Amino acid sequence: MIINLNKTSTEDTAALQKETMETMEEYLGNLIPKMEGMVQELRTEVLEDSWEFLRMMIDGFNWVIEGYNGCSDVINAKEKKISSDEIEPAIVSFGKAFRAQNAEDTAKIMDEAIIPFLQKLQTVLSEMKEA
Repeated sequence: MIINLNKTSTEDTAALQKETMETMEEYLGNLIPKMEGMVQELRTEVLEDSWEFLRMMIDGFNWVIEGYNGCSDVINAKEKKISSDEIEPAIVSFGKAFRAQNAEDTAKIMDEAIIPFLQKLQTVLSEMKEA
């Protein structure tokens, strides 16, 4: 028997997207408060491990964006609720600030763009789960 790993059924895809959205919502419940704490840390006292801890958060953020990209057709099926276009300019600026280890700019972008985007995504996912 040969299993075709490249071909998935619509039902399989839908189930995977549902599981991904549920996991993203749960993960955002952990990531957002950690990012909020990091904003405060960057604004007050950058510690020896702050940038490495932030790097781990960025990995998590990237996972969320990948998950969103894989589920955006479901999330925005009836109406456009959220778009990665909303966050793209901030991601570019954030990357520059992070690479330069500019704590002030990094904190500002997180506080004004990244965290609000993630909060909006979390709300949308929560509403979809309840529907």
